Amino acid sequence: MSAKQRYDKLTSDRSQFLDVAKEASRLTLPYLVRGEDEYSTGARVLKSPWQSVGAKAVVTLASKLMLALLPTQGSWFKLQLDEASVKENFPPEVRSELDLSFSKIERMVNESIAASSDRVVVHQALKHLVVAGNALVFMAKDGLKYIQLIVM
Repeated sequence: MSAKQRYDKLTSDRSQFLDVAKEASRLTLPYLVRGEDEYSTGARVLKSPWQSVGAKAVVTLASKLMLALLPTQGSWFKLQLDEASVKENFPPEVRSELDLSFSKIERMVNESIAASSDRVVVHQALKHLVVAGNALVFMAKDGLKYIQLIVM
């Protein structure tokens, strides 16, 4: 069975989720989840909801989740060894050397994330998670990429 045949066979299984995602997107941020025809025809005028409460709620929730996952100040993770095993196996000088090395690695990771466009991709994925309940992020060699959810 080819990938296209399998994709077509499983259309009915995913259609209920896609319909809910498209309706939720229509009420909050209409550009998030669109049909396949809207991608192929180019620019199209999207209907604007009569109020922006849904859009503000989505952006606020996604921003809060973003700050919880990747805070802008400080490190969002800490590298350390188990204190019990470190005391038994290493003298204090080596422990301080390890702590310095770990903090240097933490800074390098945080600087790498700040220099890349990963935050933008993660925020877009979080908006899709809030609205559609589904998101796909691909970790490529050149950074993160968000794969768009398409409604057939």
